[in-house]
Amino acid sequence: MALNPACQALCDALGARLLARDFEGVHALLAPWLQSATSPAELRDAIDAAGEGLAHPPRSWTADEGLVGLEDLRKPDPYGPPSRPLPAEITPGNFRGWLSIQLAPEAAVHEEQNVCFDVWLVAVEHEGSLRVGYLEPWEAT
Repeated sequence: MALNPACQALCDALGARLLARDFEGVHALLAPWLQSATSPAELRDAIDAAGEGLAHPPRSWTADEGLVGLEDLRKPDPYGPPSRPLPAEITPGNFRGWLSIQLAPEAAVHEEQNVCFDVWLVAVEHEGSLRVGYLEPWEAT
């Protein structure tokens, strides 16, 4: 099943900014509570940690929707994601989806390494547009 167009657009914007290493741009996609809790440098560090040790860096992405609902996401799992509690600002009224962006290296190296890592996020509606209310890089699934 395809993502709804608004969620796909959010994932595409985030994926493009991650590949460009535009962490100011990534930060701009965050909901206000996440912007105030996370700096662009912290976003860069989290993404760099997720990609540490990879032979080939991300060059493309695909987006997908997780099947877990908000109630289940409220229970962090050390085997994650989410491995941390969701912000209280994420509510049934603004929750729009549990999404993943899988980052992959260039196709020429897929025999050696076909994925890099995933970035999981909660899409929320804020003031009429979709924003990222929770974000967590995680090993590829």
